[in-house]
Amino acid sequence: MNKWILGLNVLLLAAVGFLFYKVYDGPEKGVKKGSKTAKTNTPADFAPVKIGYFEMDSVEENFELFKEVLKEMNKKQDEKVNELTRLQKILQQKYEDFKMKAPGMNQAQGEAAQKELQDIDNRIKATKDNMEQRSSEYFMEKQQKILNMIREFFKQYNEEKGYTYIFASEPGLMYLKDTVYNVTGDLLKGLNEMYRSEKKDKK
Repeated sequence: MNKWILGLNVLLLAAVGFLFYKVYDGPEKGVKKGSKTAKTNTPADFAPVKIGYFEMDSVEENFELFKEVLKEMNKKQDEKVNELTRLQKILQQKYEDFKMKAPGMNQAQGEAAQKELQDIDNRIKATKDNMEQRSSEYFMEKQQKILNMIREFFKQYNEEKGYTYIFASEPGLMYLKDTVYNVTGDLLKGLNEMYRSEKKDKK
């Protein structure tokens, strides 16, 4: 999750910087050359920008859905390792049998044995690719679900709070932040309530 969130935050920070530049660049920008009348700044020109942030690491550690996703991903990884290990043992046993019987085989038997070994090897590769693809698709689906839940929460949350921007804080992106603007607690509470309600409705 972290790479694309980092990129999104960089773009948003750039947008905020541009906004501050436009708002606070000085009143002389409102005077046209040759004009004696300066532009009158309205309160809207100096409307405060309210910014909040949440810790993405905390969401990954404490959001119930995310913890379930990680648990399922670990389960899928174990299943993949076990299945590939099983197939590798079959291949190894077939190879040992082939070595032992090779001296007494004719050409047709040797070619058939080699084909059998190649088929098992291809099966191992196909199984690995298939299981990895299914794991990736599962994670991407759940990742998108989590992002949609975060957006939905902040959409409702902001009706009362009135934030201009809310960023996902990632290590290496923000080196200084005032915790008074940290909304992680509210986000986690809201996400877990949403998810519990969703699971309850499915029962």
